[in-house]
Parts: sequence; structure tokens; C-alpha cells
Amino acid sequence: MMSDNTVSPEEEAVVAAESAAADEAPGDVVAPVADAMVGEEEAEGGVADATVAPASSSAANAAAAVAAVAEDFGEEDPDGDLRPLIEALSMESRLRRQEAARRLSLFAEHRKDDLKAHVAELVDAMDRPEEQTRWQILDTLMVVGADDPELVAGAFEAAENALFEEGARAAFSRLAAFRYFVMLGKSSPERSDEVWPLLDEAAQVYHGLPEYREMLVALADFAGGSISDASRRAVADRVRFDAQGKTGGFLKSYSQRVLAVAEGDA
Repeated sequence: MMSDNTVSPEEEAVVAAESAAADEAPGDVVAPVADAMVGEEEAEGGVADATVAPASSSAANAAAAVAAVAEDFGEEDPDGDLRPLIEALSMESRLRRQEAARRLSLFAEHRKDDLKAHVAELVDAMDRPEEQTRWQILDTLMVVGADDPELVAGAFEAAENALFEEGARAAFSRLAAFRYFVMLGKSSPERSDEVWPLLDEAAQVYHGLPEYREMLVALADFAGGSISDASRRAVADRVRFDAQGKTGGFLKSYSQRVLAVAEGDA
């Protein structure tokens, strides 16, 4: 449950801007996915003519608010106290939740042992309404659970919801959720059979979309894990058509890679 924390004047100034403009994607997102989002916006007329619509004052206020929140959190210190960041995930302020999630994702590899004590809070943060918080928390959970996926299995239901979020900007959540299920599924034959229907459905729904390339990379990782024979055969069957088809490009080459791993030829 989120706490009754006060919202700064800077944040109050951009409430309208937050509802009118989508969050900007972080720079470390897979490039093909980000490019596709821009392309879709252009197709819909959202940024058809940059010379006609200069940056609005609300957008400038939003940028200032984000900067103010980041400054309020202080210097990005990987060795600093994690408690303020964990607590911020339950604040009423969307900007503070997002900044906390971003920093935790940034520090996760360095502090994964410390973050193991906060898995419950991280899983709870998957219930926040904004996509950025959710997918960056998923990234953090994947790092924390890399050596022991069962530790973060509590995020299963929330990750399933993220896997099938709709809209171009949901690509970040979908890809993070796909990778989460790969991490969980490749840990044991039983888990692989549990998550494969979700991965299989996602592979069909997002086939050909920009994030599908990275999903195929993750699928090769899944195929090489401790999965059941049934799951391994199912993976091979899922990509066989693209791997053996006449169409070239990344779809064929990446599918061939997955097929080779699944059939033990890699």
C-alpha cells in the first residue's frame, strides 16, 4: 500500500503534463524497440512536423520536475542506503517511484545480495500503474533472482500481466516480462512446462514486431537451459517455419539460432 507522502511543488506543476504526455523511454532500452515506437508515433501523426509544434511549456515543466526529483534523491551512489529507494516505491508520487525504480535497476548487479531482503517490496511495486516502474522493477528482480529464480517467483502473476500489455510503449514491459519467464523457466523442467505456454503465446502475438528480435535471443537462452524435453521440442516447433523458410533477415537467422540450440546443434 502506498504511503501518504507529500508531493513537491515541482511535481504539482506538471500533473497536467504527465497526463498529456507519455514518459520518455530510458536510453538503455533496446534500440529497435525504441525506433519502432518513434515510427508508430510518426505514422499516427504525433510528431508529424517538429517545426510546427515547438516544445510546450508543460513539457519543459515536466523535464524540470524530473530533474528536481532526481536532485532530491541525491547523488547516484551504488553503495548508498537502499532503504530510501525501497520506501519511495510506495510513495504517492509517480515521479519518485520511477526514479527509485530506475536507480534500483541501475544498482541491482552491484547490490543484488542486499536486494534479496527486499524481494517482497519489489514484487509489490509491480502493482504500480506506470509502466516504467514495472519494467525496471522486473529488470531488478531478474538480476536478484539470477542465481535462485525461485526467490523472485512471487512476481509471476504481475509479470504475466506485463507480458500481454497492449500498446507500442508497452513493448518495454513485454520484453522485460518475456525475459523474466525465460529466467524462471530455464531453471527446471517443471518450471519450463509452466512458463512455456506464456512464452509460446507471446511469440505468436508479437511475431515480427521490433521486440520479437530480443525475444528470440531470450528464447535461445531458454532452449539451452534445464528445460523439459517437451518444452525443448515445442521451442523447436515454434521457430522451425521461420528458420527453414525462404524469407531472410533477422527473423530467419535468429530463428535458426534458436532451432540449433533446441535441437542440440549449437
